[in-house]
Amino acid sequence: MILRSNSKIGSIMTHSHPYIPPEGPPQDIRLNPEIYTKMGQECIFKMLEDFYAELEKSSIRPLFPENMQEASKKSAAFFVF
Repeated sequence: MILRSNSKIGSIMTHSHPYIPPEGPPQDIRLNPEIYTKMGQECIFKMLEDFYAELEKSSIRPLFPENMQEASKKSAAFFVF
């Protein structure tokens, strides 16, 4: 199966060979610290808890760990710490 990726780039992606930009994959991805300032730790944890609760009902559920509550906490910690 062939999927078209970003038409601006005009590249093609297959299941076995994902598109990698000529300069390579991003090396320094940083989250904007404003997310913590604007939401606060408690709201970030709640947002990820709610998101993972929706994933629990999703057709892509098998892609995630068995313990979704623990997974949501780990994801939230990524934004907070």
